[in-house]
This record gives sequence, C-alpha cells and structure tokens, in this order.
Amino acid sequence: MGALDIRETLCDVLGRSLLDVAAVGSVADAFFHDSERISSQVVLRHTCEHIFRIRMFRPLDSDASRLLTAAHSDVAELWVSYARSEAVHDRYFVRDLRAHGIEFAELARLEPFPSTLALGRYIREAMRSFGALPVVLYSFWAEMNSEYGTSPVVRRTAELFGDETTKGALAHRHLDVGQDHSMLICEVLAVLLRSKEQIAVAADVLEGISQLIGEYFLDLECWEASLGGTTPEVSPRESVAKYHACYRQPAVA
Repeated sequence: MGALDIRETLCDVLGRSLLDVAAVGSVADAFFHDSERISSQVVLRHTCEHIFRIRMFRPLDSDASRLLTAAHSDVAELWVSYARSEAVHDRYFVRDLRAHGIEFAELARLEPFPSTLALGRYIREAMRSFGALPVVLYSFWAEMNSEYGTSPVVRRTAELFGDETTKGALAHRHLDVGQDHSMLICEVLAVLLRSKEQIAVAADVLEGISQLIGEYFLDLECWEASLGGTTPEVSPRESVAKYHACYRQPAVA
C-alpha cells in the first residue's frame, strides 16, 4: 500500500475510535462538536498538557529514530528530520502560555495528568513488541489532530484571551501544513505496514492511543470540576488567576 492508501485506511480506524472518545464526557464533546463550550481554564490546562506530551515523546522519538535507522534506512532520514523538528515544538505553546502571563517556572511546578503519563507508558511498552511503529502511529494521531482539531481550539482561545495568545499554535499549524507532516508520517508508515497483519496491529495500537486520549478528556473534565464554579463564561482574567494559584501548590510526588 502506498502512503495515500495507508492514510485512508488509518483515518477510517481513527474516525471510528474517535466517536467513542467524543462520547466520554462533556469536555470531550465540546472539543469535538462545540468549541464554544470549552471553558477558559480548560483552554489553559489543555495547552499545558500539550507541552507535556511533546516533551514526553522526545526520548520515544529518539528511540524510534535509532530503530528506523537500523531497520529501515529508506525512510529513516525522513523520520529523523521530523522528530528533530517536533522535539522543539513545545516552544510554540510555551510562547502562548507566556502571552497568558504564565511563565516556564510555573509550568514546571505542574504535574501531567495520569492519562498523559499513561500514554507514554503505553507507547514504551508497545515498542517492546512492535519497534518504532507505535511511536510513528502516535505521530500520525497527533498530525491528524493538528489537521482537524486545531482550528476550533485556536478560535476558542482567541475568543477568550485574544489573538496574541494563539500565535504559537498558529505558527505550529502553519509548519505542519507547510512541511506536509501528515503525509510524511504516512510515507514512513507505508514502509512499516507491508501486510494485512501489520495493518491490523497498527489499528489496534491506534485504538489504544485513542482510548488513552479519552481518559485524558476525563481527567480534564475532573480537573475542571475540581476548580469549582467553572463555566464557559468564566473570565479569562479569573482563569489565569486560578492557574497561578494552582502552580503555587506543591507538585505531586
């Protein structure tokens, strides 16, 4: 199968699994169907978790580079270049947090959600059986999310906080489009997925990733509820103030 065929096949798998993700709760439903219902606090925490995921995947991407270089030299250079670029993309979202008045030192005091950490463990464990494939599949998931999920969240962020707080996210999206990252990943996958059995494995791994993203939205919903009194109408100023209060709490060991 060529890269376009791989994209179509995996998008079908992803589309079915995301129906379940969207149904896990009200926050997930807002992200998928009605971004106007995303609260200002959720926008901020979602940005933080995005930064955590990028940083968590640096060593995983590096391990995938090593494995692909050893076994699939025909696409290793493509992947290595992509992974090096992705490794520093957290700076785009750190820039947006600074526009909110949230500095790096405050971000560093926050612990990632359990679901975010579980995603990293899941990919690491899957690599024991399937090599670089699970890492590349997560990148496929991330690039599809960038392609289809970025615009509503960016639009909502701009409505709540102003255009200045979306410049990093927009720059990141423009880079993904300009370098055609989604097709680059599919070119790598076209080399890794040569049989029906391998495609079936890829489908299973993608579904596992989607299940953990569903858990992430549940974590996000529980966290929002823990703040108390949160509604989509909560003012951005109040949201940032609550965030500063959260950052001053000791990090969970």
